[in-house]
Amino acid sequence: MSETDLLDWIAASRNRIRQKRLRASRVAVGVGDDCAVIRKSPQRPLLLSADMIVESVHFDWKTATPYQVGWKAMASNLSDVAAMGGIPTYALVSIAAPKEKAAPRIKQIFRGIDGLARKFDVEVVGGDLSASPAATIISIAIQGYLPGGKPVLRSGGRPGHQLFVSGSLGGSSLGRHLRFSPRIELGQHLQASGVSAMMDLSDGLSLDLHRLARASGVGAQIEASSIPISRSARRMAEKTGKGALHHALCDGEDFELLFSAPRKEASKIVKDKRFGRVTRIGELVRGRDLVLLTPEGEKVLLESEGYDHFRR
Repeated sequence: MSETDLLDWIAASRNRIRQKRLRASRVAVGVGDDCAVIRKSPQRPLLLSADMIVESVHFDWKTATPYQVGWKAMASNLSDVAAMGGIPTYALVSIAAPKEKAAPRIKQIFRGIDGLARKFDVEVVGGDLSASPAATIISIAIQGYLPGGKPVLRSGGRPGHQLFVSGSLGGSSLGRHLRFSPRIELGQHLQASGVSAMMDLSDGLSLDLHRLARASGVGAQIEASSIPISRSARRMAEKTGKGALHHALCDGEDFELLFSAPRKEASKIVKDKRFGRVTRIGELVRGRDLVLLTPEGEKVLLESEGYDHFRR
């Protein structure tokens, strides 16, 4: 089973259980989106999310400092809150590390976590520490809220809605995955601007676009010439020979925002430069196919070739 298959199985299992108590439940959004949404207050629903990073999977001590690892652990969680248009508030931090060098390493990891948390006024209120037999693992659970009362889900896209990404894509493993800044301000702005669907790009544009389109029950057509390719993707292409476009489509851990918006909102979003670069890359269409339009005008089926933890 792939990571997507496992998530589908977990979501289906939870949905069967919830059917019996749906009316009394405060869970507005459960498994399957960037954050869970709890209806504690109609004006300020709670956001809950958890993410972990694992040594030799998400980072390597040969190329990352403990401070950078802590920063990344917090940033990846904040990116989930950004994808819902929310404001982060509190965090629980758990760290497991081998006993050798544990104390100095954990101190630096926490400094990285706390450094980014302070930037976004997030308070670390607890967590856990543990010895690990081999790998260092950092797990963070984060809470936030929705100032406008309505989350931006993956499921809100409709045919004709325009597709956008923030920033530039690809090649994050060359170092950008350790120092990115989550798009909190942009996410809040987009939520207030009436975008229809949104998620963060953690596993690559091709795979995450499939997830957004599937949740919305639509297909998509994107233009190869419009995809914002990073300089890191071009450097990666020189090493692998796979092409910069391939890396922009398939590399994970960009942590940019992928979102859709009705046509009437699209021009306003592109013109507004206050929160960084935003690029229109295509549109959602009827059906279920995802198509890449090449510069030569050829239409090619877009495969979901992003990062999957359990794919063989």
